[in-house]
Amino acid sequence: MTAPKPTVGIHIVAWNSRTHLPSCLESIREQTLQPHSILIVDNASVDGTVEWLREEWPHVHLLRNT
Repeated sequence: MTAPKPTVGIHIVAWNSRTHLPSCLESIREQTLQPHSILIVDNASVDGTVEWLREEWPHVHLLRNT
């Protein structure tokens, strides 16, 4: 009998993280075990974080706190 493959969900809390999220998300992409989902909670960023995420990572779930 084969053991079930583990699943993982990743939640990231961000605020004005436009310069940090690219390397963070690329690091996640390079893992051998891919996450079932990625949720980013944005805490009212004003540095273009949300716009960048929507353009470059449209499959990532985004929750905005304004």
